[in-house]
Amino acid sequence: MGSRTTHDQNSSSLLCDAIQGIDYFGRPLPTGFIVDVSATFEKKLAMLACHESQRMWLRRQHGLDEYLDGCRRWSAARGQEIGVPYGEAFTQHCGHPYPHDNLLLTLLEGHSSLAHDTPH
Repeated sequence: MGSRTTHDQNSSSLLCDAIQGIDYFGRPLPTGFIVDVSATFEKKLAMLACHESQRMWLRRQHGLDEYLDGCRRWSAARGQEIGVPYGEAFTQHCGHPYPHDNLLLTLLEGHSSLAHDTPH
C-alpha cells in the first residue's frame, strides 16, 4: 500500500495575482483581499532586479522585459483599490479539502490597514 499525505487543517492555499490581474482570455480575475505592501515595496523591486532567471523566464514566457516597471504599475493599481501606494492581491483556494476561513487575512487584520477584503 502506498503512503497517503494528509491535509493539515490549519493550512491554506493562497493564489497571488496573475499578470495584470487577467486570465488567459483577458477577463479580470476576482481577488479575495489586497495586502498593503507599501512599506516593503522598494525592497521587493531591488530583490526582483537581482533575480536574472525570473527576468529571462518572463521574457521567454510572456514577452515581458520591463517587469520591474510593470510590477510598479500593477502594484500601484492594486494599492489604489484600497487607498495605499502599493498593494498585492491574493485569492484563497477554498475547494476541498482546504479551509474556508482566511487565516492570513485574519492575522493581518490586527495590523493597521495591512489587508483589505475585496468584494466577491
